[in-house]
Amino acid sequence: MGIHPGDPIMLAPDCRVDELLSEYLCRSSFVHLEHETKRNYTSDYRVFFDFLWGRGLVWNGASADNLFDFHDWRVRSPRNPDRVGGSKWNRELAALARLYDWPQRRGHVAMSPVLMRSARGRYGGGGIGSGRAGQERPIQ
Repeated sequence: MGIHPGDPIMLAPDCRVDELLSEYLCRSSFVHLEHETKRNYTSDYRVFFDFLWGRGLVWNGASADNLFDFHDWRVRSPRNPDRVGGSKWNRELAALARLYDWPQRRGHVAMSPVLMRSARGRYGGGGIGSGRAGQERPIQ
């Protein structure tokens, strides 16, 4: 695959490198994002991955229920001293949607934990993530 200087690499807490995740970070449209966006998104991924790891899960085994629990912990839980507001959560959700879309389209994960619904606004349509600030519950 090849990793170049400046490419982000994420290690699991047991110091393993995930080949699929590395391919996404180094060889997908992710590489064309602005440097600051890549930095922010990889930080967002780390928080979600650590949350999953603490529950005995890895990123490519996450479900919509796991994302719902993460949202509750990230935004509301008094057990989380670093809770975030709606706009930060929306960015994190966008990062996760981008991440999970890539392996899902390639058949590496059965389903993205970021469930989307279609909505038409005043001037047209667009996809809306199920975990956005105004609609915290994943689509069932």
